[in-house]
Amino acid sequence: MDAAWTLLQHADSSPDFRAALLPTLGERAAAGELRAARLAQFTDRVLVAYGRPQRYGTQFSPEGWRAPHFGLDDAASLRAVEENRRVLGVMPLADYVCMMSEARKR
Repeated sequence: MDAAWTLLQHADSSPDFRAALLPTLGERAAAGELRAARLAQFTDRVLVAYGRPQRYGTQFSPEGWRAPHFGLDDAASLRAVEENRRVLGVMPLADYVCMMSEARKR
């Protein structure tokens, strides 16, 4: 499932195709066949492609890892993202940003 996710996650020229597969990936995650973090990343990638706010805060702007998140410009949005992350069972946003920033340095 991870290989399929990788292909879908980076199919930026096919946002409608990715959006259509979102429910299926949700089912796979619920069945334990796809990690929750992967579902969060895929969901946000689809939302960002349509110019909508992220649900989980996994996508960063093209300007770099220190640039603001897409659609996470106020405290209410950040609180909602933290709650969504908690419900899905993924690490808090601050931990994710730290981890991704460190990974980017390598």
